[in-house]
Amino acid sequence: MSKTTLILSSLVLLFLSSTKANGQTDNTTPPQIEITRGVVVDRHTRLPISDVSICDDEKEIGRTDENGRFAIRMRTDSVSFSHISYTSMKVGKNEMTDTIPMIEQNNELGNVFIKGKQHYDIHMPPVDPLSVQPMPQGLNILPLIVKGLKALGILPKRTKHQSRIQKAKTICDNY
Repeated sequence: MSKTTLILSSLVLLFLSSTKANGQTDNTTPPQIEITRGVVVDRHTRLPISDVSICDDEKEIGRTDENGRFAIRMRTDSVSFSHISYTSMKVGKNEMTDTIPMIEQNNELGNVFIKGKQHYDIHMPPVDPLSVQPMPQGLNILPLIVKGLKALGILPKRTKHQSRIQKAKTICDNY
């Protein structure tokens, strides 16, 4: 074989192998998964809700931060938002907005009974969760209030001989 024929056949072989390799590559690109961002808020107060679990087909894909913000990748048509103090909700891909309002659920306790060793039953009425105000963070003023109530005679001063059950009964009677 001549040198020219050898070079020419090498070039043809190289050309055919490169076109075969190009024919085997997959020109389809994977679908882009969009990142959805938003904030979860209380429906009535419009305040952000932290630690809301965001699930996609029963698998958690995200949580909200302390400002109620989230960023998730939606791989299915819907996601669910759940929190212990709020009603869980499912939101479709087409219904997703930048603000997700959640409805607070009422967790009411029934009657509470305290039973002591000496068989005193003290009945506590149920507490309305809407009437209970959250305690401010930082300064603990409860000891000051108790001291003031004792000084005014509203709360009885402790004696060494007064049992715990009697103390609880006295406080509940004054309540």
